[in-house]
Amino acid sequence: MLQSLRKMRPPSLPALAGSETRTMTTVATLREQLAQRGIKPATLQLEEAAAYVGMSKRTFLREVQAGNMPKPLELRGRRKLFSIAALDQRINPQQAPQRSMRDEIDEALESYVP
Repeated sequence: MLQSLRKMRPPSLPALAGSETRTMTTVATLREQLAQRGIKPATLQLEEAAAYVGMSKRTFLREVQAGNMPKPLELRGRRKLFSIAALDQRINPQQAPQRSMRDEIDEALESYVP
């Protein structure tokens, strides 16, 4: 009985994948692919948002707590995502364009080249 169970071991991952190895797609890789298609992200991760406004991560979080920077979007999980439109509005209230998400999507679709 034990010998027959040993014969039934599942194959290793490389055997399942064939001769190639599988790679995990990261958020950075996906963002690069979108940028190549001319699609700009609507949100930034915490580190990106801090860099976007020229602050350290720690200073940025203090400014968020003080109400000087927009709060992150309410999502499940631990990741904090900040709206680029909200950051632009907070940094430059007079110059920040009021664009809707629909405008962003329409623009991305118009410039999309398969």
